[in-house]
Amino acid sequence: MFFSDADGVTGDICPIGHHCPVGSDRPLPCNNATYMNDAGAAECLTCPKGFQCTRGDIPEPCPAGFYCPEGTGHDVQPCPAGTFGPTEGLNSIDDCTQCSGGDYCETPGMDAVAGQCDAGHYCTIELLLTLN
Repeated sequence: MFFSDADGVTGDICPIGHHCPVGSDRPLPCNNATYMNDAGAAECLTCPKGFQCTRGDIPEPCPAGFYCPEGTGHDVQPCPAGTFGPTEGLNSIDDCTQCSGGDYCETPGMDAVAGQCDAGHYCTIELLLTLN
């Protein structure tokens, strides 16, 4: 069977989540970090920023606590210690929120602050890193 990227006249239409370069003998699944949400595609699209593409058929919002630059698949990037990512769809490290005064954010990939500093103490990322 011959798969066409353009129409079903010469063969079956290439399915969603796949691409069929001209002359393909079978549909090829979209690679990690790419997707195709339409049938009949000759190539897959690069995953847009703020999303991750792992299934091949549709971009999914980057999870809270992480950021996803353009071309992200399974390799989502955690917001670093000292920051958190309160919403889905962050696309750069600059979108991560600095931990607010009086709170601590000790672990990468947090979607909220870990907690408040103990009374009579203050928290800094440097202090937390030296204690661990």
